[in-house]
Amino acid sequence: MQPRWIAGRELTGRFEGYGAVRDFADWCDATGADPGFEFGPPPEVVLYARHLLGGHVVHVECVAEQHDAETWFRLNPSWL
Repeated sequence: MQPRWIAGRELTGRFEGYGAVRDFADWCDATGADPGFEFGPPPEVVLYARHLLGGHVVHVECVAEQHDAETWFRLNPSWL
């Protein structure tokens, strides 16, 4: 699954809807991108990754509920 791409200063992809966290995890795995996260207003978490693809830096993100994100990623508030 590919994100919805938005052209701006940089190319941004957003994973949305059912299965978005899994699609984000699969995309990071397939491209070798290192994901990061920020906690939003509870229970949200923003997953993101910047990665070089085809000579261009792209940014992908996914806003999800924390319990969904924890299915695929280890989130630890003490890392902030």
